Amino acid sequence: MSSVPSAPAAISSSVPFPRVPGLSARVVASIGIVFGGAIVLLLYLGFLARSLPWYSNVVVVLVIFLGGIGTLAGVWASWGMRWFRENAERFSGADVRTPPSG
Repeated sequence: MSSVPSAPAAISSSVPFPRVPGLSARVVASIGIVFGGAIVLLLYLGFLARSLPWYSNVVVVLVIFLGGIGTLAGVWASWGMRWFRENAERFSGADVRTPPSG
């Protein structure tokens, strides 16, 4: 009979995982944006790309990528700025605008 290692111990309940408001919605939105963009890109390339010249297809692909990146940036930047405002006391001793000297 072989010994099977036991599962690792669960994280101690004495150290609660911090809840970060808005984080789960942004993660779900990020996954949706990435996969939604991939689906739109595949559908475009599969059905509509043949009727346009290659340079127009390149422009459409770039617009899809840049639109996704811009949407992700807007979603995460708004959360990041709000998080920093709410947690500014953690960084009150450091000037985050200038790099450390040394």
